[in-house]
Amino acid sequence: MQYRKAGMARMVLLALALVLAGCKDKGEAFVGHWVQVKVKEGKKASSLDIELDDGVFHINYKWHTVFTATEFDETLREKKIEAKAESNNVLTVITKFNQTMRLSGDIISFDNKEFKKVN
Repeated sequence: MQYRKAGMARMVLLALALVLAGCKDKGEAFVGHWVQVKVKEGKKASSLDIELDDGVFHINYKWHTVFTATEFDETLREKKIEAKAESNNVLTVITKFNQTMRLSGDIISFDNKEFKKVN
């Protein structure tokens, strides 16, 4: 009888461990600071800062744009956006256009640019 109880206790602990192991959020690999990898000569790199909070990804997207009124002066632009994970490698940005952000290996493709994680 003792062996049966001990075996049952082990099975309950194993089941609990498996349930807890499956609690990982989809898309966690997106979290972090990302920098544009291919930048035209003389341009500044764009960046993504991605955080996860209660299943919603908060993204600070920063890029530089050139205005002709101030010759050759690049102005920093920033957009704060949210996204939901469709899978471990796809986020759907919550906008009227529903853009996607795709993770392939260690590269994010977004807004016709590629970004690499920086530690």
